[in-house]
Amino acid sequence: MSPRVVGTVCGISAAVLFAGKAVLVRLAYSHGSGATDLLAWRMAWSLPCFALIATWYAHRDGAVARGDRIRLLLLGVLGYHVASWLDFSGLRFIDAALERVVLFIYPTVVVGLAMLRGKRGLDRNVFLALAATYGGILLTWGDRIQTANAVGVILVAASAVAFAVHLVLIEDVVKRVGSTRAMAIALIGAATTSGIHALLMEPQATLHPSAATLGFGAALALFATVIPVLLAGIALVHLGAARAAVLGTVAPALTALLGWMVLNEHLGALGWCGIVVTMIGALLISRPP
Repeated sequence: MSPRVVGTVCGISAAVLFAGKAVLVRLAYSHGSGATDLLAWRMAWSLPCFALIATWYAHRDGAVARGDRIRLLLLGVLGYHVASWLDFSGLRFIDAALERVVLFIYPTVVVGLAMLRGKRGLDRNVFLALAATYGGILLTWGDRIQTANAVGVILVAASAVAFAVHLVLIEDVVKRVGSTRAMAIALIGAATTSGIHALLMEPQATLHPSAATLGFGAALALFATVIPVLLAGIALVHLGAARAAVLGTVAPALTALLGWMVLNEHLGALGWCGIVVTMIGALLISRPP
């Protein structure tokens, strides 16, 4: 197969797996798991995989500079511990489809931060993307108004902002060390602090997890973290950042479909319109000025 086909297959596969994360979390909640202990076990199961990846790169390319390593570990705490915990907590209040739509504000936040730093201006694409993204969120929220809680929307929006800040601050380090290696080191930092957080806040549930927490934590680690991260890295290499980002825009629709099939979460016409509009916003924001 050509590199473009390989990249496309990997990118779509990564999007499908990432889309299933919210569904797995909601299923875990229905079996009695909590946000903090579930996240800790997701990270615990992921940690050996990313430690092996980081070790392999260290043997192949040498050690990462101390300053870059510390920065990656700290930014991993922001992007994969704090952001994930806010997202998991929000999913206690809103369904999977709305969660994925709200998360899609993160590209607009990234561009907004770039504008503040003088790296991008308010061109037509940015204006239309902002209008589409936030308009789509309002449409989907309007469709879920009977079941959606404002607290959940705020928590997931805060998660998106935290992840966006992480992306902006980590960008120059990623250029030096590579995306997969940077991701592995960052997730090691997140796994460490997630475990400490869970032991402090939910010691009983963390040290004596239910079978559901262990099982769903392992599923989240394998199918919503390790495998899609590696697939997304392959897609990035073969397609470039812009094309890989476009493939990721299918995630809200995929999450809505999975929520309907697995959780019996039904979206009305207004909700589907909101998803489509948000996806258009993500496509617009990924285009160059």
